[in-house]
This record gives sequence, C-alpha cells and structure tokens, in this order.
Amino acid sequence: MGGAGLVSPGGALIQRIRGTVYYKGNCGVEIEDLKMILKTTTIWASFIPIAIMNGLLREKCLAPLIGQRLALPLSGISGSILFFLLTYLTLPWLGPLKPRHYRLIGLAWLVMTVLFEILIGRLVAHKSWGELLQAYDPTTGNLWLLVLLVIAVSPYIAAKMRRIF
Repeated sequence: MGGAGLVSPGGALIQRIRGTVYYKGNCGVEIEDLKMILKTTTIWASFIPIAIMNGLLREKCLAPLIGQRLALPLSGISGSILFFLLTYLTLPWLGPLKPRHYRLIGLAWLVMTVLFEILIGRLVAHKSWGELLQAYDPTTGNLWLLVLLVIAVSPYIAAKMRRIF
C-alpha cells in the first residue's frame, strides 16, 4: 500500500489512500477486509429468514396439499431459487471483486450454512446425528445437497451473469 501512514500507539498502521482509510493492526487485517466480511456475512444471514419461511410454506401449505413426498423436493428447489435470487440482487453491494473472491465467499457461505444447521439441529431441535444426516440423502426426496451447492456457487455465477468480472 502506498500513501502516508500513521502508526497508532498499539503499533497498528493507519493509511489513507485515495479517500479510503486502511487499518492494518497486529493481526494484519484491514478495515476494507472487515467490511467485506461483514457484508458477506450479512447477506448470508439474510438466508436464514428465507429458509424459515420456505420451510413453513412447505410444512403448512405444500405438505397438506400435495404430501411430504412432493413438498420436500419442491421446497429444495424453491429454496435454491430464492437463495440464488437474493445473491444476484445483493451482489453489487460487495463491489467488484476477483473471481476467486466470489468462489471464497461461496465456500464461506457453504461452511457457515452447514455449521448453522448442525448447531441449530443439535442444540435447539435436539436432533440426533442420524436425523441431521437424513437431510443429506437425496433418495428421501430431500434436495438439501442441491441447496448447499447453489449456496456455494451462487456468488460466482451471479457475478458472472452480472458481468462484474
């Protein structure tokens, strides 16, 4: 980074380059990196209410009308579409990034989603490991693996569709 720098009492380097303030503390993380982490985490967190609404729609409307056997895969497809649309609509907020960054964001979202499912499933819903693993079996009609794949690739595909890189 070029530009004038100021060292804070804690040893952190603070620089202003073309109007943007960069902070490089002892851990080597810049303010711009932290903003990106916060933005991508915020987008990911907005998946949660969508997933809840999608599940409620499946259980309260679809399953009573068409049965769980059809409702489960339809819910997986609708959830995948909704997550992709949310990604597509919110991606410009992140600004232009390199293709590898979009792949890393997708990977981070995938990891956060799986960890979130495990934590909620085990600690809140008190599900066994066997019950949690059933979601990963597409022969049951559950398309959770499709949803995870869409979450992982959506940032890259949406950026490509928007011609961001």
